[in-house]
Amino acid sequence: KACDISATVVPPLTPGGEGDKALPCRQCRSGHGLAHNASCLPCRIHNCSDCPVLAKCKECLTGFVLAEETSVDDDNQTQVTWRCRPCADHCSGCSKLGAGKCDPEQCEAGYSLSPMGVCKACSPHCS
Repeated sequence: KACDISATVVPPLTPGGEGDKALPCRQCRSGHGLAHNASCLPCRIHNCSDCPVLAKCKECLTGFVLAEETSVDDDNQTQVTWRCRPCADHCSGCSKLGAGKCDPEQCEAGYSLSPMGVCKACSPHCS
């Protein structure tokens, strides 16, 4: 059963009894992940909708795509991180074309995909 983080406490079975502890969670609501103590905490990656492990995002919110970023630290070691990057404006999905772009059929109503992969407003006389 999923555990609603806003209602995880049950009333005590007896005064001072064990029933006053929070119930353990097995699954968390969108934007939250399971902590080591079986509680639900916000995902550590911004705009993440599914983080089974707090520091790892499995799926981003609508309008964002999971993107790998690499950097080199002070010890000249390559570090790989994953972030949820925004799609183009007025776009709900960019998993195929990547951050800053828009996949076909993913522009909002009133917008059309341009040859550059971004959503542009339709002309006022178009239906």
